[in-house]
Amino acid sequence: SQLAMEANAYGEYELRIPVNKLSEMHPADLADILAELGIEDRMMIFGSLDPSSAAVTLQEVSKNLRVQIAENLDPKRFAEIIEVMQKDEAADLIEHLGKETKSELFRHLLPETVVEVMELMNYSVKSAGSIMNTEYVSVHDDNTVSQALEIIRNDACRIESLHYIYAVSRDNELTGAVSLKDLICANSK
Repeated sequence: SQLAMEANAYGEYELRIPVNKLSEMHPADLADILAELGIEDRMMIFGSLDPSSAAVTLQEVSKNLRVQIAENLDPKRFAEIIEVMQKDEAADLIEHLGKETKSELFRHLLPETVVEVMELMNYSVKSAGSIMNTEYVSVHDDNTVSQALEIIRNDACRIESLHYIYAVSRDNELTGAVSLKDLICANSK
C-alpha cells in the first residue's frame, strides 16, 4: 500500500497511489499530480480528500484548474471545502465561477460565510482589501490576561494567522490591540 510507479502496456509510467494515502501527501505534490490528470481522474482523487486537505490542495493548483475543479464539484461538497478555506482565497475563487455555480454554492454555505465572502469580493483586485484576512480574535478590554489567553485558546484553531489580539469595549468598540507575544509575556493578573 505504498506509492508505486508501474509501466503500462504502452511503456509509459503510471503512478499508483492508495486513496487513503492521498491526504498524507503535501498539498503542492498533490496539486502537481492533479495537474497531470484528466478531469475524471482529477475529480475522483479530489473527491476522496477530506475538506481541509481539499481546501489546501485547491489553493495550490493554478487558477484555471481551481475553477475547473470547483465547477465540477457537487455544490454541497464544494461548500464544505469553502467553509475551511481562507476566506480571501475563497472569495478570489468564487469570483471566477459561473453565475449558476456561485448561486448553488451560496445556497449551501453558512450565512455568515456568504456575507464575509461577498464583502471580500466587493474590494477591487488592486486594493489591499482583496487580500485581507477577516479572521481575528477579540477580547473585552476588562478581561484579565488569564481570561484573554483562555479566549485565545478557544478561538485560535479557526484562524490561519494570529499576531494581534484586539481589545473591545462591552459595546464592541475597538479600544486597542496587543501582540500575541506581549500578551503571553505579560503578568497573568
